[in-house]
Amino acid sequence: MANMSDPRVPRVLAHAKACREALSTEKDRPNLPSNLQNLSGIDLTGADLTKADLTKTDLSDADLTGAFLSGANLEGADLTGADLRDAKLTGANLTGANLTGADLTRAVLRNTKLTDANLISANFTNADLWLAKIGFADLTGVKITQNQLNGAGYVDVDKEGYPKEVAEKVILLHERKKYKYSLGRKAKKRLVVELRKDGKLHIKTPIFEY
Repeated sequence: MANMSDPRVPRVLAHAKACREALSTEKDRPNLPSNLQNLSGIDLTGADLTKADLTKTDLSDADLTGAFLSGANLEGADLTGADLRDAKLTGANLTGANLTGADLTRAVLRNTKLTDANLISANFTNADLWLAKIGFADLTGVKITQNQLNGAGYVDVDKEGYPKEVAEKVILLHERKKYKYSLGRKAKKRLVVELRKDGKLHIKTPIFEY
């Protein structure tokens, strides 16, 4: 349970409730009060933050284990080192959020927006990323599997046949076999690439080999 002895916690929960009530009457969600923008280290274990507006909030090292964040707006939020194990983030907006070192083990991120997010060294072990949008995200050192990426919203294209209208994508780079008489398919390396304004394809970060 969330640490209610922290005076910030009941205020954040009240804000989340106000956001849900506003949306239910087709009104805009209220902004998080400026004196609640710093929620670093807060314990919101199991908290109901569904549809809350937490734009650009500092949630670094926050404990959000099992928290309900479906439909929440976390655009530009700082979630560095946050504990998001078993968190429910379906349909949440994490565009441009910083999730460096965050633990998202078993988190549900179905149809979640992770565009431009910093996911360096984040842990997605057994996380559900079905239809999650990860274009432009930095996946350096991230713990993620091929099966998880298969369900995410990115473009998988050949080295020479990439569609130029797609600005950020993941490509398959075919490599030569290590041994002349080796059996099996050629090795492939999955790479994050960026199509720059000058039209050149820039390889940003190798994710992993398989």
